[in-house]
Amino acid sequence: MRCESKVGLTHLAPHPHLEGIAFMQIFLQPPNPEAPSFEVDFQIQQAIAALRRSCIVIQGAGRFGDGRSAITLQRDTDLTTVQAVLELARIRISHIVIPN
Repeated sequence: MRCESKVGLTHLAPHPHLEGIAFMQIFLQPPNPEAPSFEVDFQIQQAIAALRRSCIVIQGAGRFGDGRSAITLQRDTDLTTVQAVLELARIRISHIVIPN
């Protein structure tokens, strides 16, 4: 599968069984501090759509009870691309967790 990215990157998406898995979690800043849950959910949907268009492999996403939201990615090597894609989508990253 060939992927064209809006951030000017073109690459072949690897098959999930061909490489080691190194998870990375991206925590998103809410659209505003008092954002209702439907706005946070919409932001998650926008982030997922933008990342998929750039062939970023997503393992899951969701909203926590306290209003925080996160997206779990399969590869920690996608960090630079993820940051550029979310910046273009005007979605702010709160923090990133890369387990050892």
